[in-house]
Amino acid sequence: MPTAGGGRTAAVESGWLSELPASHYHPRTGVLMLDAPQVRVTTRGLHLLHRRLGGTQPLRTHEQTALIQ
Repeated sequence: MPTAGGGRTAAVESGWLSELPASHYHPRTGVLMLDAPQVRVTTRGLHLLHRRLGGTQPLRTHEQTALIQ
């Protein structure tokens, strides 16, 4: 997993994280303001975290969980 200080870019390039653009409209002026991107953990990133945190059982995906119910 990436380290602090520039690691987010490496994690995005490796597919562990994704960045989604974010914006809002200024309440008084109505001008579109760009915000910092939202950082999201990808499925690949979840699998990496699961393994690094000592997970031994397979990590279920959304599709596998839906089949059980």
